[in-house]
Amino acid sequence: MAKIGILGAGAIGSLVAQRLRKADQEVTLKGREPVQENDAELWLICTKSYQVKEAVAALSPPCDVPLVLLCNGLGPHQTLAGLVSNPLYLGTTTYGARKSEGVVEMTGRGQCWYGHYRGSKAQLGLVHRVLNLALPPAQCFDNVLAPLWRKLAINAVINPLTARDKVANGALLADTYQAEITALVTEMLPVLAAEGQAFTKEALLAQILAVAEATAANTSSMLADRLAHRRTEIDAINGYLCQKAQMQGLSTPRHLALWQQITALGEH
Repeated sequence: MAKIGILGAGAIGSLVAQRLRKADQEVTLKGREPVQENDAELWLICTKSYQVKEAVAALSPPCDVPLVLLCNGLGPHQTLAGLVSNPLYLGTTTYGARKSEGVVEMTGRGQCWYGHYRGSKAQLGLVHRVLNLALPPAQCFDNVLAPLWRKLAINAVINPLTARDKVANGALLADTYQAEITALVTEMLPVLAAEGQAFTKEALLAQILAVAEATAANTSSMLADRLAHRRTEIDAINGYLCQKAQMQGLSTPRHLALWQQITALGEH
């Protein structure tokens, strides 16, 4: 039995804690309160993307304890790599979860993709075992940024459109959305290619629509944040995409407009 720490007591963090406890693991779930004993053998970071830096700095984990970053989007991995010297793993999951009045519910069974990012790989076996208990099946990638970019590309369409229009994921299957979705995909393809992520327009469109169909009744995390008057993670999704585009000398006006629009909605 491993001692597992989970940083972030939101929907996904609470779901992971619940599933690990059912598997007879010893779990410390940390929300905003200080950790009394920091003796976890592994920390899963399930905070919002914009909370990672402050939360990990406050946690101050021993430098030999591996950290597994499971937040949405990209960008926090670079921040975290500059903040700590711990072995660092990155991951993402397609599991859905909802938390209401302290009760967590799994809204969709998915999978987990993860991989080593920096530091020692000595505890790779522990990471693999824990993720397969919490979010099975968990698949390890030699190039972990590949599945993270794929998830970001899908989220960069589904999340802001559903948050903007206050609709469930399945609404994006309607004919009225297809031209906008195609334009967003076309615009991001050169950015993805410059980052070494090769997609065809047809393949990426098919993946986005397949996710929208499989999660048709679900509320995206970005819409859930908007409805709850919380800050969204748009900066780590469309924002990160636009920042990469600017660095590459590429133009992403549609994604930039969505980034600005969702940010503005969150300020009201």
